[in-house]
Amino acid sequence: MEPKDEIGFLVENDYVVGKAMDSSFLAKREEKACENLDCVFCRIVSGIDESAIVYSDDKVISILDKYPVAKGHCLVMLRRHRSTLNDMMPDEAKVLFEAVHLVARANIRAMKAEGFNIGMNNGKAAGQTVKHVHVHVIPRFENDIFWCTRRPQNIPSGSLKSAEELQVLAELIRGEVQRSRGIRLAKL
Repeated sequence: MEPKDEIGFLVENDYVVGKAMDSSFLAKREEKACENLDCVFCRIVSGIDESAIVYSDDKVISILDKYPVAKGHCLVMLRRHRSTLNDMMPDEAKVLFEAVHLVARANIRAMKAEGFNIGMNNGKAAGQTVKHVHVHVIPRFENDIFWCTRRPQNIPSGSLKSAEELQVLAELIRGEVQRSRGIRLAKL
């Protein structure tokens, strides 16, 4: 009997474990098998490597991170191999982030977290270590310590920008958005 698509977090001894799905089930679900078997996430999607699965459908899969920075740290990824966000089609991005939304909401309830971080590293310079697009969903708790939380007193000097500098950067990025979408955006 095949398991149903459902999201479920089960907490045992302060660790989160996902519903187990056998490899034949995952292999049958894959529309187009991941062909990059050098990729650890493709190996998980294809059912070759095991992982603690917290959500799965025909387009995306979410697993627990084997090297979590917090209890309940999940990864949400496309089943189809795409290296970065830039390699994805708009419909793939939509599906991915709908799953991120679902997993984040379930995670915050299951972990009884007070918040969460969403993170995505795209490219070597950004710290991406697995070249298969994925999003980190990290539950957060009051007074926890995590590298991406910046308090105003901890921001390095020189990193704060003036309003004028921010406007110049915003205009530069808006120009690229215009070119990407092929439309004129109103000057703000």
